[in-house]
Amino acid sequence: SLLPSHLGIDASLRPYCSPLLQDPTLETWVTEAFPALNGPINVSQVRRLAADDSGFVGLAGIAVDLSFFDKWLDNLKLTDDSWVFITDTRQLVLAEHPPIRKVGHSANYPWLTEFLASKSPQASIGEITTTDGIKRFASIRKIENLPLVVVVAESQKNWLGDWYEHTFSAISALVLIFMMAGLALRYHW
Repeated sequence: SLLPSHLGIDASLRPYCSPLLQDPTLETWVTEAFPALNGPINVSQVRRLAADDSGFVGLAGIAVDLSFFDKWLDNLKLTDDSWVFITDTRQLVLAEHPPIRKVGHSANYPWLTEFLASKSPQASIGEITTTDGIKRFASIRKIENLPLVVVVAESQKNWLGDWYEHTFSAISALVLIFMMAGLALRYHW
């Protein structure tokens, strides 16, 4: 046990403590998401406490309840076809809009597995779908120095909507110009 027995807590196997015990070179650590003892999913950041040359004395840390991600997503003005997804590096769902999977469950997307295995900090992927069947274009980013990944996706209808509108307007104007030119040419003949 790391702590005095009168405290009644052995945190040595908790995800926020064991990496610091196993690697003496780590000064700070941010955990992947895990269920806290009181229930909610959280992430902890801890810092090593060490006396001069005596090794590991303990740690100081803070735990953040990840339900704030859901509250944050609720405040964003997103269309029905937009999708924002926050996960840890194990694909544990931390927040999602619209909610497709329950927070704390595994997402298990093959395209996300491939991205996580890559060394790339970001990627763009076309035509991803979730269980709702909507095809989307996505931007994926690993958050530097944190075990978090953010996916922001827009449906083709949304991100191509302006392009379709401008193209329709340009083609309509071109057809109108040709019709006017044809009428002018006919009048001239």
